[in-house]
Amino acid sequence: MQDIFRDVIKMDGVYGLVFLAHDGQVRFEFIDPQSASLPPDYRDWPKLMPVLKRMREADVIYENGRLYLRATDQGYLLVIMGPVVSIAMVKLNCDIILPQLKAEKPVGKLKGLFKR
Repeated sequence: MQDIFRDVIKMDGVYGLVFLAHDGQVRFEFIDPQSASLPPDYRDWPKLMPVLKRMREADVIYENGRLYLRATDQGYLLVIMGPVVSIAMVKLNCDIILPQLKAEKPVGKLKGLFKR
């Protein structure tokens, strides 16, 4: 799954990317160890699910950074970045990622035999 998110992760000023399932379980996480320090309890994502379920897209700006949230059919994509990252480039890369996430669905035993 890291190949799918590679372009976003390699952008200058992006500190991390988290892909959450609808129940708050982490499906993919990359946090740059050299980025701004995060609090030790930042990984308690299930507590945020009631708030995230009402959002489709959000851009949150805080003192030393920015958080971009994008709802998908498979879960929630969160990009943690610095305050001066081009949000247009982040959104464009997320638009490119969404079809690839749909292709990551697990395939049943017989369904794999009958692809068109």
